[in-house]
Amino acid sequence: MSLNLPMRPSTSSQRNRDSRNNYFNSYTPPSSTEAINGPVRELVREQTPLNDRLIVGVDFGTTFSGVAAVYTSTPDDIEIIKTWPGGNGITSDKVPTEIAL
Repeated sequence: MSLNLPMRPSTSSQRNRDSRNNYFNSYTPPSSTEAINGPVRELVREQTPLNDRLIVGVDFGTTFSGVAAVYTSTPDDIEIIKTWPGGNGITSDKVPTEIAL
């Protein structure tokens, strides 16, 4: 199933590359004592804050349901999902509610 969610250029892939480069460039091979007895210290990975998060809201109604998404960096730019799988090209803010138990 594929929904047309709003896509935004992400810097997370650059952050991931920087994090990997930092991790591998700062790696020191273990000494013979560490190799035999185990690590003396553990590597601490830096946590990078998530600046831009995707928030998805789902409205489960008794008759119809809807979905909207927004990025935290642009809270006024709310994207309402209007195309649905099996919708045959018809767009609608809401679709009939079907919940399987």
